[in-house]
Amino acid sequence: KNRYDNVIAYDHTRVKLNPIPDDLGSTYINANFIKTNGKVKTIIATQGPLSNTVGDFWRMIWEQRVNVIVMITNIVEKGRRKCERYWPENGKNQTFGAISVTLTKETTYPEYTIRHMNVKKVERTAKMFNAVKQFHYTCWPDHGVPNNTNGIMKFIKK
Repeated sequence: KNRYDNVIAYDHTRVKLNPIPDDLGSTYINANFIKTNGKVKTIIATQGPLSNTVGDFWRMIWEQRVNVIVMITNIVEKGRRKCERYWPENGKNQTFGAISVTLTKETTYPEYTIRHMNVKKVERTAKMFNAVKQFHYTCWPDHGVPNNTNGIMKFIKK
């Protein structure tokens, strides 16, 4: 469940998923809470999901009631897959494990994309969903930093 063998979640701050009966390891996701302004559970840092962890990723989003996702990697960078695509096409619905995700709106700007999604548990009624907004900065270079701050500043202001 780790993209890299040497990048693992710290036990003392890791996000623990609710256990799935008869599924050892179902509580693990490579994600940690980051303490900000004295509050422990305001930000979660996680790796881009793998094909076999997309369901865990969405389970974490649901269980932790996440409303905002900030993504600064692209699916493929320099010909290498860096992250599994974990959202459906615009206007479509896709199920990841026990979580259903609907992409309701997608707006693309020169250096980033904003996506609005409705997330719900598959067995829940259609009225119970969590609105999630994804801010996807698409110009962050692999193993580097942007050449200038203009694009990232516009992104932050959104």
